[in-house]
Amino acid sequence: MTRWIGIAVITAFGSVACGGSAPQPPSAPSASGTLLVASATRSFGDGSSGTVGDPVEIEGRIESLPPTQPAETLVVDGRTVTVSAETVIRQGDTARTFADLAIGQRVHVKGTLGAAAIAAAIITIQNTTTSIPVNVNGTVTSLTGDASAFTAIVDGREVRGDAATAFYGDGGVAVAFGALAVGSRVEVKGLQQDGYVFAERIHINGTGKPGEPQDESASVEGRLNTLGGAAPTLTLTIGSTTVTTTAATEVQRRGAVLTLADLAEGQTVHAVGTRLADASIVARQLQIKDDESGGTFAVNGSMGGLKGTCPAITFGVNGYSIYTTTGTTFGPGADACTSLKSGTKVAVTGVVQANGTVKAETVTRK
Repeated sequence: MTRWIGIAVITAFGSVACGGSAPQPPSAPSASGTLLVASATRSFGDGSSGTVGDPVEIEGRIESLPPTQPAETLVVDGRTVTVSAETVIRQGDTARTFADLAIGQRVHVKGTLGAAAIAAAIITIQNTTTSIPVNVNGTVTSLTGDASAFTAIVDGREVRGDAATAFYGDGGVAVAFGALAVGSRVEVKGLQQDGYVFAERIHINGTGKPGEPQDESASVEGRLNTLGGAAPTLTLTIGSTTVTTTAATEVQRRGAVLTLADLAEGQTVHAVGTRLADASIVARQLQIKDDESGGTFAVNGSMGGLKGTCPAITFGVNGYSIYTTTGTTFGPGADACTSLKSGTKVAVTGVVQANGTVKAETVTRK
């Protein structure tokens, strides 16, 4: 299945091959195409991993900024980053300090992967906008508090709300806080705060008439088997369910806002919408999930932790470990492979392997 990820909201981690902070000759992929991974690795909640000591580059929004000492820390797109006196912080050509960082800013971090966090060498502030809308979609696994102040865990993320939070059910009908419960499948629209998302609006799926069970037929998750039509009116087959889209359909992946053009056969997709009499669903929101082994893969982003000798190189893009072979097509130009370096923006297509790495079919400089 295909996975398109915008570089603005997803992190870019380095290769999982062995190595320290200084460039080292890499181990090439084995003949079977499996990336050789050192044993001292860290695994992250999004399925990516890295070798302690490897150079790392991540890009995303600052989600938390606790002023701890002696080394300040921040959380960038779910990853803890430590800042020392040697860390360079800048915005363009202007030097900045830790005090200039703010929740919601978009930053690019270069550093070294540690056992518990990323040690930042350079932090580049890319966007100073701090009012960042965030969408979270998933099942409520924890809920405490009441309508005046509550905390929920949705899709692994902390969501908070208060009396100003609006609740809606199917058909856009306003419902009370009491409709929210552990096990509810929800769509949250809010703003990023210090380590959590403040919910401005929560849509609770399956809230029909009082006493009726949750209407699970209004949502479906499975493999995107067929994709037809022309945007914005597409017809999808997710599992065995027909799903149609409109100009109002939202497409997301891990909170990143995508477009209908990012959909592709083979993806795992969760669709939420309105069920019609013929059992099809008109999608309000489509969430692209993780790829399965053997599925096709596509990603745009900055390369990190580049190692190897062309054409057998390894690198990371947006948290995914990628390797190339003699069968990989590089472009554009005759030096398309040899001119690559960490930080180069590329578009990659390939096939997901059983161990989660990606065997690249094409690598194109952007």
